[in-house]
Amino acid sequence: MKLEQYELWIQEFNALIQDNEELLNHYDTMSGDGDHGTNIVQGSKAVLEMMERRPYSDPSQFMKQVGLTLLAKLEGACGPLYGAAFNSMALHTFDPSNVMFHTGYEAIAKRGQTPRDHPMLKVWQHFADSDVLEVAIPKKHKLEEQIITIANSADPGAFSSYLLFQAWLNVFGE
Repeated sequence: MKLEQYELWIQEFNALIQDNEELLNHYDTMSGDGDHGTNIVQGSKAVLEMMERRPYSDPSQFMKQVGLTLLAKLEGACGPLYGAAFNSMALHTFDPSNVMFHTGYEAIAKRGQTPRDHPMLKVWQHFADSDVLEVAIPKKHKLEEQIITIANSADPGAFSSYLLFQAWLNVFGE
């Protein structure tokens, strides 16, 4: 996969996050302070600003910069979680996507000391447990239904993770 595809993925994620900011905030009011959508939009915009400066030249460096930017600019619990996931995935951009997503899954579990049955991790697990490009995309609609069911648990991290993977399918599944 090429650097440009990774950039398109993050641009698509930004668009989905902005479109769903209010819903993410709504989900966060059920379990937190109601600002997950606002925070993740802020972090996503910071990533777009980083992309304008282009301090990277390959997918691995790009993913590392995304992780560092999210760690620095994404407030709340998801900043360290998404930051750790992208930093871990940066080491595996040339591996099959399921290997890359598995390292992101493990980083979230470790960093957040998150139980494996947490809704956010369940969304990541669906992508970590399958070869996304060979298995998930031909079964895209079934996979989306499974992830939507998990994401509709009203967990804002699960739903924003769903949007991250929906953006992946939108870019890489064509």
